[in-house]
Amino acid sequence: MADTVAGTAADPAADTAAGPAGDATGAPPSHRAVVLGPAREADGPLWRALAGQDPAACPLVVEVARGGSASLQVRPEDILAFGEDASGASVLARAGVGSLLCVPLVREDAGVLGVLTLFRTGGRRAFSMAEGRAADVMSRHIALAMRRRPA
Repeated sequence: MADTVAGTAADPAADTAAGPAGDATGAPPSHRAVVLGPAREADGPLWRALAGQDPAACPLVVEVARGGSASLQVRPEDILAFGEDASGASVLARAGVGSLLCVPLVREDAGVLGVLTLFRTGGRRAFSMAEGRAADVMSRHIALAMRRRPA
């Protein structure tokens, strides 16, 4: 099984916003902007389940968006840290996640614009600190490239 990548951005009409969905700050609701992963699975494509998941129901994404700090987890202890799919199954368990990286997309002039999440699945080795650093650099480049769409 390949890695699954999920990117969460705010407001379907824009690529930028501050704060997680539905919070008291009045930030626009968030949505899953991009999901990549294996298309062939016995119980249906996980990427489709992730694409339909509300990021506000994903505790780890909300935590990273609020705190603005990355999270690197090896053998995640909280099996519900990435929420549940429509059937109520843990996303992390269903994907067989061995490690994950959840990195905020931060731009100095706009704060947290979204969250980039990478899953390492199957029997593959855990994400290393060097890979975490590379994801951090990549997240900064992605955040710089994000702009509001014209109205």
